[in-house]
Amino acid sequence: MSLDRFIPPALLKAILSLEPGLLASLTRLRAVTVTGSALTPSLAASSFRVFPNTQLVNVYRSTEIGTTATIRILTRLSEPEISIGTPVANTKVYALDENLSPAPADTQGEIYVSAPHLASGYISTNRS
Repeated sequence: MSLDRFIPPALLKAILSLEPGLLASLTRLRAVTVTGSALTPSLAASSFRVFPNTQLVNVYRSTEIGTTATIRILTRLSEPEISIGTPVANTKVYALDENLSPAPADTQGEIYVSAPHLASGYISTNRS
C-alpha cells in the first residue's frame, strides 16, 4: 500500500501523531510521496521510526512548472540534510543567483527548471 497522492510534510507530521491504534492500521504502507515544502531530517527520522519499512519519496515541483522536476527516494535517514534529489528524465535543474549565474556551492539561489514540455514564460509578461 502507498499514499499515491502527494502530501505536504505537515500532513505527514499529522499522520505520525495519530494514536497508536490508528498507526497500526498503516503498517502495510510502503511509500509516501512528500512535496510542497521542505522535508526536514527530523520529520523523516520520525517517519522511519513509525514506518521502518516505508520509503519516503521527496519530490520538488511547483505551480509554475506543473509537474515533478526532481525526485529523491529515501529508505532510511543517512544524511544531516535532505536534498531535493535529481532531475527526472528530460529535465534540467539549476540553482542561480540574482544575476542568473550559477550560484556557488553552499550559498542560496533560486531554482530554475528547464524541460522541453515547459512553456517559455508567463502570458502577458513583457520580456526584455
